[in-house]
Amino acid sequence: MKKIVSLLPLLLLSAQILWAQSFGSTLSTPTSQQKPVIKEEAPANITLKITDDLGYDADDEEITETALQLHLGALKEGTAIQIDWGDGEKRDYTIGSKDPANITETIDGGATVKIYGELSLLDATGNKTITEAHFSKTPALQVLRLAQNKLTAIDLSELTALKELWLTDNKLTAIDLSSLTNLEEFYGAWNNYPELKTHMNTKLTVLTCYNTAITALDLSHNKALEVLTAGANKYTNPLDLSQNTALKSLDLEGAGLPSIDVTPLVRLSKLNMQGNQLTALDISQNKALRLLDLRANPIDACTLNDIYFLLPKAEEVDEARAYINKTTGGATSETAMLTNKGWKVDIKGDATGCSTVRLLCLPVDKGTFTTEVDGKIIPSWTPITKGDRVTVTAKPNQPNYIARVLLNDMPIEGNSFEADKYMTVTVEFLVEDALEEVVQGATIHCTEKEIYAEGLLPNASYQVYDVAGLLLAEGTTNAYGALVLPIERGEGLLLIRQGATIIKAIR
Repeated sequence: MKKIVSLLPLLLLSAQILWAQSFGSTLSTPTSQQKPVIKEEAPANITLKITDDLGYDADDEEITETALQLHLGALKEGTAIQIDWGDGEKRDYTIGSKDPANITETIDGGATVKIYGELSLLDATGNKTITEAHFSKTPALQVLRLAQNKLTAIDLSELTALKELWLTDNKLTAIDLSSLTNLEEFYGAWNNYPELKTHMNTKLTVLTCYNTAITALDLSHNKALEVLTAGANKYTNPLDLSQNTALKSLDLEGAGLPSIDVTPLVRLSKLNMQGNQLTALDISQNKALRLLDLRANPIDACTLNDIYFLLPKAEEVDEARAYINKTTGGATSETAMLTNKGWKVDIKGDATGCSTVRLLCLPVDKGTFTTEVDGKIIPSWTPITKGDRVTVTAKPNQPNYIARVLLNDMPIEGNSFEADKYMTVTVEFLVEDALEEVVQGATIHCTEKEIYAEGLLPNASYQVYDVAGLLLAEGTTNAYGALVLPIERGEGLLLIRQGATIIKAIR
């Protein structure tokens, strides 16, 4: 009887199995291989790994906790997110789009912080504890700021909507921006990556890669670039900025560059070339320039004077400044040229370092002209010894006639002057139909060897030119407005000028 009772459970189980096979029951029998089905948790959108090396306190005790500060923003007001601060618990937060939510939490060293939800802004700048950052399904993230942390690598391939990226002062040894086709601002200074490619980032307006390990920088695809800070790098070749004509601020401090061409940068207002190896700099096309830093460059006094003369005039509101301390010729350059233009200079030069000046010949209409010293033509912008006598020879296009010579936009008497400072030189021509009589009733008498004119302005200077614009004579009329010119017959048409008025004489 005992044996029959012990077999009852087995008989009941067999009956259940037969019933299931006959009628399709889903009843299953427990086995040692079966496990309960667990629904997988959705991965975090953003994961931040915190260092476990937090240092020691003032009592030489190991620090085990740290405060993590985050600034978070979303595209929509009232966006719900969750954050696991490393303890396995998700906490609920509601953030907006107008003002970032500032959240600070004390966490353990070595913690992994997980953020769930769509953010448009993540700012974790200055924590100095983040060693890793990972991203998954973050289509709304437009601003990412992870400056001043301990990142050694970062994968940005998921962040296709990113417009602003801050990675300054980390430990990055590589950076790949190729997937960030919407990127407008990149701040990546104080890292150790040897290469930076920006050919896919055609929307870039700000690029900062100061003090990295790069030796070259191709910016030919970044035509929208307005601000470039790329100093303290050891470039093996000069930078080519010919395609970056939108640049307004250029900072190449401490790059060791022997030369730089900024002539294409007509919008440039700030130029910092401190601590390079420049011996010359052409800023003739940079009319918007209002800040120039050339400190600690081997530029001599004459070259500095060239730069001063070519810099634009500034108004007080411009707050224009030039820094030339520790240049080779700064102390002996003529800084007064700059202060007279409204610029402030960090040192005062005594103007003793250069014995030459230059003349900048401006283009003219209706003719041509040359400048000569001792009968030798001196091209524009050629150094001339201070005090040399310069003669201007003009050749008008017919039917134009010479009117006057202008130095620094001011007319002079005659066509010669002493080159005692930097000056612009140009010539104005009058059309024949525009010639005026000097004084109504002026008369001219000719003899074999002289021309006698009367009725001119009394005690006033005059110049006599031939039809080619060559100055033949100059002087001052007497108290009666008369002059006598010793000119042989046969010279042809002569022009007698007083101020801006001219009369013609046939000789």
